[in-house]
Amino acid sequence: MISSKNFFKQNKFKPLTITPILSTILYLIILILIKVFQKLIEKKYSHSIWSFHAAEFEEIKQKMRLTEEVFSMEQKVNTSNNSKYAIKIEKVGKVFTNKNGPFPAVNSVSMGIKRGSIFGFLGANGAGKTTLINMIRGQEVLSTGKILINGKDITKGLNSTDLSICPQFDDHLSPLLTGRQNLNFFAVISGLPTEEIPSLIDHFTQVLGLENQIDKKIKEMSGGNRRKCAVAVAFLSKADIILLDEPTASLDPVSRKNVHDLINEYRGRKTFMLTTHLLGEAESLCDRISIMIKGCIYAIGKPEYLSAKFGTSYNIDLTLRNDEES
Repeated sequence: MISSKNFFKQNKFKPLTITPILSTILYLIILILIKVFQKLIEKKYSHSIWSFHAAEFEEIKQKMRLTEEVFSMEQKVNTSNNSKYAIKIEKVGKVFTNKNGPFPAVNSVSMGIKRGSIFGFLGANGAGKTTLINMIRGQEVLSTGKILINGKDITKGLNSTDLSICPQFDDHLSPLLTGRQNLNFFAVISGLPTEEIPSLIDHFTQVLGLENQIDKKIKEMSGGNRRKCAVAVAFLSKADIILLDEPTASLDPVSRKNVHDLINEYRGRKTFMLTTHLLGEAESLCDRISIMIKGCIYAIGKPEYLSAKFGTSYNIDLTLRNDEES
């Protein structure tokens, strides 16, 4: 047996220590290079595919018969000063490929979200809402266009003071930690003052109705309570912009109201971008609402305007038992 203090003095044992250390550093460098090249290749490929099909995608957009308000907004945003909006989305597109070939998940979208407002996104699954959210947060490469957060291009990098997010799923929560430990962890890495964190967590716990659940492990919580924790995480940040991707999708009516109360508490103090399937939720919370269909903003306006414009008739879908019936 060799004592620890003599281990490094033996030449034959030095490689046993040095080799793993060098290998670890080398592997880290290789992984970083792979990630960088992957991003560069993805960006270049995405740009080239979009450029090749740009005319085709523009034709798809023209056939959508978008409302006049959408074209007016696009013109206003594309000619405005970069610092005018909290979030400025200018001619942004994202192309994906399936078995039928390339298709625009987001098709040349332009819009501006004013500071202190609550902006709502309505649309069915596959409309492009989450893809647009992921592009804003820098998780998806843009095929075309640009996005600016408080006048800063997102390709230059984002930090915790730029924006905060409640994603569509709760995978970012650690299942082995309690709800309180998760919230404390995210508050610390967001840079909140240590002395303020406990009172903030207690406040969000009370507003969201988590008093009896917050000290349970995430894996032992119901889906609804996990969702409440994910919503609270989004508010534990210095960021002035909060992205909420279907925050109440799995919540009961009482819990949904609790989330609405938390959003309304910060109304005017923070800028919100909310995606939802629920028209009532968008109407009660949002200053402006956009309706997204097949990657395009089909209509945009205040809730009462959209209700008056599109809420004057009923659509009835009939499913026939077989094709022989007329």
